Amino acid sequence: MRRAVYLSALQLAFLAAFTSLPTLGADDTVGEHSTSATTVYLVRHAEKAAGEVSDDPRDPHLTEAGEARANELARILSEAGIETIFSTPFHRTRETAAPLAQQAGVELTITPIAAGYSAALAQRIRTDYAGQTVLVVGHSNTTPEVIRALGVTTADSLALDESEYDDLFIVTLPPQGGAWLARIHFGAETP
Repeated sequence: MRRAVYLSALQLAFLAAFTSLPTLGADDTVGEHSTSATTVYLVRHAEKAAGEVSDDPRDPHLTEAGEARANELARILSEAGIETIFSTPFHRTRETAAPLAQQAGVELTITPIAAGYSAALAQRIRTDYAGQTVLVVGHSNTTPEVIRALGVTTADSLALDESEYDDLFIVTLPPQGGAWLARIHFGAETP
């Protein structure tokens, strides 16, 4: 059994604030570039219905446990200042992001998975959302890819098992380059 670290909303906010360490104020810019760190939260979608109980086995909805996890994600990120939420077009990712999007008054930005998806999304976050706080809801394969594309070199060994749903990754992108990664767990522990 893996050892899990579960954080409260207050602890999560502290961790995000500590790892962001903005150079100046949150809204300060130099020319066109932000001088504040960009904070990217990344999660795999919550628990999905098994293929045999889903209307479309390729695009299942969340289970009851998945809905509870999506609500927990909204609760713990309620004070994180999420400004943009990226989701793939599948039911399970949109449903995972929906409670937080509604709570934060943020519309989902749907990002279809295509060739170069991870690199394109990472570049878009670095350029168009510099200095902001964003959430990316993806899949067991796309989440590690996006983390790597954001510049986390230690992500090479990162792998998500198909049965794991409780990982929450925080990537901090300081304005001067580089990337920091924190991995925590939220909601009910998955085996």
